[in-house]
Amino acid sequence: MKTEYQLSHHAYERYKQRVNKKGNKKDALNWCVQAIAVSTFLGENNCYRYYKHKDYKLVVGEKNTIITISYFNDAYKETFRKEMNAMIKSKFNNKLKPLYKVKKKQQINLYEAKIRYLNAKSPKVKESIQTLIDEMEYELTRTIGSIDNIKSLSEHYNMPLDQLIKEWSNESDSQSKVYHLCNYRCGRKRRRRSKHEIRYFSKVLSYRIFRYSQN
Repeated sequence: MKTEYQLSHHAYERYKQRVNKKGNKKDALNWCVQAIAVSTFLGENNCYRYYKHKDYKLVVGEKNTIITISYFNDAYKETFRKEMNAMIKSKFNNKLKPLYKVKKKQQINLYEAKIRYLNAKSPKVKESIQTLIDEMEYELTRTIGSIDNIKSLSEHYNMPLDQLIKEWSNESDSQSKVYHLCNYRCGRKRRRRSKHEIRYFSKVLSYRIFRYSQN
């Protein structure tokens, strides 16, 4: 059965740069397919297959997607390594970025729910809001778990964590302070606070949420 290949945009750019600068995507895909057919298989590593054709090295990833076209001789090994690292880094960052946005939204919603808890007077309303808070914390924990799993997987591909996209610059400051205030006021065990204290903490939390949402 004939293998169906796909051509990544990166591979197409490398084809124009290193093989035929006037070729279109169809030309590039045909060249790659023919090159792989008569190439020497170099091996497989981390879901990537490597082929040598003349002075070129072709890399094929998942779903038979042609990832890149590089030179095979030793003079270009460092360039090839940097290209692959950049591609792997981009893949992980594309996974992390939407999860960071979800996490930030979940945290803000959680903090707002805790403010509503502070201002609520009815025990039934407080109980209802607390149930909602518990559900939000569970979903937030799942999101954080997904982020941690991706970071752990990146280490398998020798991608240092400091090269991955960061969440936001003052996360450790804003997030920890807001979360500390929320937990301080909404913990299971707490003494009865005065109306003045509740208004004060509500204003502080509202301000923190506003600053946090601007980052």
